[in-house]
Amino acid sequence: MSLAGSIAFMLVFIAITGFSASMARAGLVSMMSLLAWYVGRKFHPARLIIYAATITIAIRPDYLTNIGFLLSFAAYAGILFVIPLLDDYFYGPYPVARFAAAIFPSLAAQLFCLPLNAFFFGHISLIGVLAGIILSPTIPLAMLATIFAPVVPTFAHLILSAHLYVINYFASIPWGAIEIDANNPQIFWLYIPIALTVGYLYIHTRHRYRPCLSLDKSPDYGKIYTC
Repeated sequence: MSLAGSIAFMLVFIAITGFSASMARAGLVSMMSLLAWYVGRKFHPARLIIYAATITIAIRPDYLTNIGFLLSFAAYAGILFVIPLLDDYFYGPYPVARFAAAIFPSLAAQLFCLPLNAFFFGHISLIGVLAGIILSPTIPLAMLATIFAPVVPTFAHLILSAHLYVINYFASIPWGAIEIDANNPQIFWLYIPIALTVGYLYIHTRHRYRPCLSLDKSPDYGKIYTC
């Protein structure tokens, strides 16, 4: 019952936000992860990204050229792959410091989005991580404000206005970004040092993205099998 309720809530939220490319990605990934948890399985991050992208593009092929779709998947891939490596590399078996836990998600997402931002918008942000650290704790609140905007429009307006103020403030700082030529495909060469960095972290941590064994949690089963 809780599974069905959670999926229904996700579908309602996606509908409220207008079936945008980024929200379609977020909703699909969340539902796939929830279903996998229900039956006791864990997706490898690479498979989760590929499955979600394939299903989304099969339904909406035009999303291949949608900036929101590309940035959403790039950010999510960075979060899935990079954060566990950073946690293991800097902290190993010890708890991650709160400050690092606030920095790592923004850093990982922006790292994978950097070439795309440079290609589409013609700039490389130098302080985007700082803006991400400030806004990240309030994102769940902003999502709730979006859902309940018809009921409490003043609250939603205040939350979203605060977000826009922070974004515009950092965007107005003259030295906050490096301007480059947009639509230059050579900028995608930046993914080479990004891939090398991720590879270096993986070699030194040998992080396992999922356990070797998993217990089937569905009501009619109870077997243990390899992932």
